[in-house]
Amino acid sequence: MDVVQLLERQFIDYMKSLYMEHYLDDQFTQLQKLADESNPDFVYEVVTLFFQDSEKLIDNLTKALIGAHRVKNQCVKFRAYCEERNHDGSMICEAVNQCYLIHLRIRQFTQNGQFAICGGLSELGNTV
Repeated sequence: MDVVQLLERQFIDYMKSLYMEHYLDDQFTQLQKLADESNPDFVYEVVTLFFQDSEKLIDNLTKALIGAHRVKNQCVKFRAYCEERNHDGSMICEAVNQCYLIHLRIRQFTQNGQFAICGGLSELGNTV
């Protein structure tokens, strides 16, 4: 077996393992079928775009979740102050500010079109 055949065999075995481990599926196979001689890097380009978009989406979701967590924490504090009948104005302002910040983050998230990637729910961006 020459070097080229050995490399081809290793590549085939590697691809099989990716399918068996569910890193790849039928969508990847369909994507490969779309590639042709005029654009031999088609699969690479699509996968690269997918990872770039995924990275941005995960980053934006993380920021939104962190903001939501901050708002939740402020609401818990605010509720505790209300239950104690402590009407500290600074606490109310801080809670309002946190709500406003998360509102801005979500608005920015939806305006960038990232929310559409997250299940096609871009119409919710208009209500935020």
